Amino acid sequence: NVFREYVSIHRGTLKENGFTRIGNNCLFMAYVHAGHDVIVGNNVIVANSTNFAGHVKIGDRVIIGGGTNISQFVTLGRGAYIGGAAAIDRDIPVFCTAMGNRVYLKGINIIGMRRQGYTKQEISEVVDFYRTMESSALSPRAFVDHAELMSEYKDNRVVIEMAEHIRKSEIGIAPF
Repeated sequence: NVFREYVSIHRGTLKENGFTRIGNNCLFMAYVHAGHDVIVGNNVIVANSTNFAGHVKIGDRVIIGGGTNISQFVTLGRGAYIGGAAAIDRDIPVFCTAMGNRVYLKGINIIGMRRQGYTKQEISEVVDFYRTMESSALSPRAFVDHAELMSEYKDNRVVIEMAEHIRKSEIGIAPF
């Protein structure tokens, strides 16, 4: 891991077994703050002046733009890409891009998926799933719980992981 100047990482509390966990091969640029009980995956890049409140969970290979603030109990899914100066108060599903103050979902991190070796077919299916879910009158949770709508994507491992992330979200995902 690389921790640049003035990075602060708080220790865990008894609520989360006393641990704050930082994965391997991460880059924390200047003035990043990680609050108590934060869990950060591997190969994460966090740009300058980003703040994680307590109990935030960051998946592997997430990239977070500078000046971003993340509220308590938020989860950023594996491979997510967050634009700079975002204010995040909702979960971001795997391989989604998000931006804004308040954060909203912008699309799929296609470049991140390519870099991780996903095929064009797999990426195309994930993009199709995202666009179909976005244009649906159903909420994301209702959409992924609808067996008929999900049957088309049952063989795509990223869509299955994204649907699981949406189902498990306790605070809800960011809006489109």
